[in-house]
Amino acid sequence: MTLRELAEASGTSASRLSEYENGKRDPGVDTLLRILAATDHTVRLVDATDSDFANWHLTGRILPALLDLSNAITDAVAKDNFG
Repeated sequence: MTLRELAEASGTSASRLSEYENGKRDPGVDTLLRILAATDHTVRLVDATDSDFANWHLTGRILPALLDLSNAITDAVAKDNFG
């Protein structure tokens, strides 16, 4: 999926997505959910006091971290299912 395709699918501009991707800003919750839905990703809420998640409020870290985590899980499941 290209940046323009993701922008169209998520109702967000390509320039704004680029800012998220490059860690210049974080999306709001509604935008984040639209981006995740457009990429067939899901999100699971966790205890914010968990040390692994405690500093995700820092600008530019939320979306890349969530997408990296989702991709890692997808890769692990594919590896388990398909060797």
